[in-house]
Amino acid sequence: MRSEMTYILPRTKKQDGKPFVLSGRSSYYIGYNDMKPAGLGYHIENEMNGLWFPPIRIFKWITLERNGRSMIPEYVTTDYTSVSFGFRELSLKLSTTGDNYFLIELTKEIEITEPVRIILEIGVIPVWYSQLNTDFSISKLSGSIIISEKNYRQSITASSDGNGVLTYNNNRIVIETKDSTTVNIKIEGNESTNISPANIKKEAENYRHQFVESLRSKTTISGNTSISDAFDLAVINLRWLFLNMNNTGRGVVAGYPEFPWLFGIDTYYSSGGLLIAGMNDEYENTLKVLEKYARKEGGRIPHEIVSNGRVFNMGNRVETVVYPTMVWNLYEYSGNIEHLKEREDLILSSISPAILHDVRGNGIMEDPKAGNGIDIDTVCNYIESMNSILKINSVVHSDKIEVKEIEEEIREKTRFIRKDMWMPEINGFADRYKDGLPQFNGFWTSVLPFSFNLASKENYANFATENSKAFSRLMSSNGLKVDQNGNVMPNGNSMLIKASLNYGDVNNALKVLHMNIDAIGRYSNYCFPEIINNPSGCFIQAWSAALFIENIIYDFLGIYPNGKELEINRRFSIPEEFEGLRINGMKHRNRLYNFEVCDRAVSYSRNII
Repeated sequence: MRSEMTYILPRTKKQDGKPFVLSGRSSYYIGYNDMKPAGLGYHIENEMNGLWFPPIRIFKWITLERNGRSMIPEYVTTDYTSVSFGFRELSLKLSTTGDNYFLIELTKEIEITEPVRIILEIGVIPVWYSQLNTDFSISKLSGSIIISEKNYRQSITASSDGNGVLTYNNNRIVIETKDSTTVNIKIEGNESTNISPANIKKEAENYRHQFVESLRSKTTISGNTSISDAFDLAVINLRWLFLNMNNTGRGVVAGYPEFPWLFGIDTYYSSGGLLIAGMNDEYENTLKVLEKYARKEGGRIPHEIVSNGRVFNMGNRVETVVYPTMVWNLYEYSGNIEHLKEREDLILSSISPAILHDVRGNGIMEDPKAGNGIDIDTVCNYIESMNSILKINSVVHSDKIEVKEIEEEIREKTRFIRKDMWMPEINGFADRYKDGLPQFNGFWTSVLPFSFNLASKENYANFATENSKAFSRLMSSNGLKVDQNGNVMPNGNSMLIKASLNYGDVNNALKVLHMNIDAIGRYSNYCFPEIINNPSGCFIQAWSAALFIENIIYDFLGIYPNGKELEINRRFSIPEEFEGLRINGMKHRNRLYNFEVCDRAVSYSRNII
């Protein structure tokens, strides 16, 4: 695990402009490698907002100037909780304490002959759904500039350590210096903490130490460089996305910057990767947040919860359908029967008369015609969850679960997929069934019958060929297109990898795996993006990282939880490039497992903890 490694970009005169985020509980900084316009702002409680794009952005950007010209960094070093810009004579480091403080440190490497100016461009604007206009004022104290916003009753204080001259003019806070200097930025809000100026740097170091420690004692991997590096980064991505959210709870959000929210369906697709990575507590906490809101809505699992606790979308049919599988996945790793018993009410809600037998309604696709018919992903997830219900019942033995009825549902829905949703004219599955007819809209969800192993070998053989109209329409140079606009998402690729390996198509699975590896860092360094070929998506996405982890452990190596043990279920010879791969510290119940790939097979050792 890269627990203490700093990532350094190549020293080039022109940076690539990729974004990054530093975030505390109530404040954030979005920046770019080339120090072009970014934005510092804060989260406002009880407003309709996310964490990184809240109603108030207080600074447009932070930059350096000398002789009236902006300075371009020669290299950028990103750390877990900080970022440093390197120049010939000095460095500029931005870091957070994890709550409402930011630290700007200018360090001279050699003697500075010309004064340098740190510039904070003020641009107080409301964004997202805020109803009020901003009304801010500027006041000056000795060594400090205070920006006060009247409507939201919040303020930001920028103060210098005295090594630079701090001034305000024309919406700019300027610190001019020829020496090393520090600027503290304090965001005053409803959840403010107070740290003395002398301790802010120490608190920032403590926050980084806590983050690094959270990566220890987790599942680690070594061996093949590209695979192990990508695996490490996937785990780090999931840690970055785990937040403490005021009045909401603790959980793994879907992605940022656009949507630092909890999503029901994203949590489902992220569950396997989180548990493999040893983030059991983080996954359970995320589940508890979803459940807290579901109980207020009769068991309906929400689709979108904003990080301040506002439910933006109460949930589609598919979210409630997948809930039993989310719970079973937790139990598989914990072995704690209370995890099942304490959720019995919500589990039963997912097989209530309003849901059992009826799979109509919105699936995962948010196209204009969503909800008009039966989406194939809902049916596949429904079958999986009915199987999860049977597994749960084998442990809790509930008299409220009608086993024979559920078994018949599984058989009937499987027949429906194989008979009614297969379209021989395109050699593929429909993605929607409407008015008694299957429809193919070019959605990635049409591969899910293969991902869930519900189709026949003959179906797959007919699908995965150049002569298949469905396969030809779905595939691109970046992988599986998810929609009619041609967007390719790592999660779609990951489900295609599952599909291919279920039917022994190792070559196609490897090809698509490397498409996902190549996409890492495409829009933000070291991040698994939401969309591979479109920068408008989130530049880091939880399920992209989590499903990559799952692909490696479950799908390629065949390591699965099975009752009290992890077992190796090999369906094919492991590809040669996995040779020498070692997985250490994978936790399952009360055991730690170590695995090694040798001679295209997996061996393991385990210890009771």
